[in-house]
Amino acid sequence: MERAPIPSVTDGIIQLRPLTQADATAHLAGEDDEMAKWLSGGRSTPATVQTAIASFEEQWHSAGPRRAFGVFACSNGQLIGFVEANLELLAGHARCGAGHPDALNAARKQTRAPKRGPERGV
Repeated sequence: MERAPIPSVTDGIIQLRPLTQADATAHLAGEDDEMAKWLSGGRSTPATVQTAIASFEEQWHSAGPRRAFGVFACSNGQLIGFVEANLELLAGHARCGAGHPDALNAARKQTRAPKRGPERGV
C-alpha cells in the first residue's frame, strides 16, 4: 500500500504540519487544564503523548480519517498550538478541535499580528 504524503502548509508566519515524536516534549509542556479536559481526556504523560503522536502519524500514513496538525511559529519553529480534524463522524462533515495552551500564548501573540489595511483619508 502506498503511503499518503505528509503535508506542510505555511504562510510564512505560521506553519501547519503533522506532529512527530520530536514534538512530544513541547506538546506535553503546553498542555493546560482546558486542553487536558477536552482534547486529552485527562492529564497526559510522556507515554500517552508519544502514543497519541504515533496514532496521528499512522493516520497520516494510512490516509485515515483523523488529521492532527501542530501549529508552529516560522520565526523560531516553536510549537504554539494544535488542530485536529475527525472526518469519520458524519458523512460529509468534520469535527475540528484546537488547542492553544496558555503557556504558549505569549509566543503566539508575538508571532502573528493582524495585517493593517491601507490608510484611508477622510
